Formats: sequence, C-alpha cells, structure tokens
Amino acid sequence: MATNLNDIGKDHPDVLVGTAKAWMKDASEDRQWLIRHALRSAVKQGDAGALRVLGFGDATDISVRKARITPRRPNIGDDVTIAFEVANAGSKS
Repeated sequence: MATNLNDIGKDHPDVLVGTAKAWMKDASEDRQWLIRHALRSAVKQGDAGALRVLGFGDATDISVRKARITPRRPNIGDDVTIAFEVANAGSKS
C-alpha cells in the first residue's frame, strides 16, 4: 500500500499529502511506518507538505554559512570535499 501511495504521489502530490495527513491522526506505529514509507519520494524532493506531515515545519531561521568546496577546480576523477556550517538563529532545535 505504501508503494502504491508513493507512486500516486509522483503524479498527484496533493492527494498523497492529504491522505497521509488524514491517516496520521491517531496512527499506530505500523501506520506511521506506512505513511513515512509512502512519503519517501516526496521527502527526498523536499516537498513541504510531506515534511509537515512528518512533523517538520518551515525552517525560516536556518542559514548555511562558510560553504567551501576543495579543490576549487577538481579534475575528473579527483576527490572533492564539501564543507559548510548550518546555523539556527531560531528558538527551536
């Protein structure tokens, strides 16, 4: 069932999120797992509605600082390091 919902969500994300939201009310642990599994593609795409269903609200006080990519001009096949800081200026963790 989770796979079916996930597939439906690819073409109709509003249907997926609405169904997941309704099913999340008083959901057992098994149903919560099913909902998380059904939302997996939407979550990977950063869908705000899917993230809200799972309890993740809008992060308005988050910023990325000191982004660094080394080396600056890598050659094909080279290792690349990406580093950054995430800062939370809000009161919620």
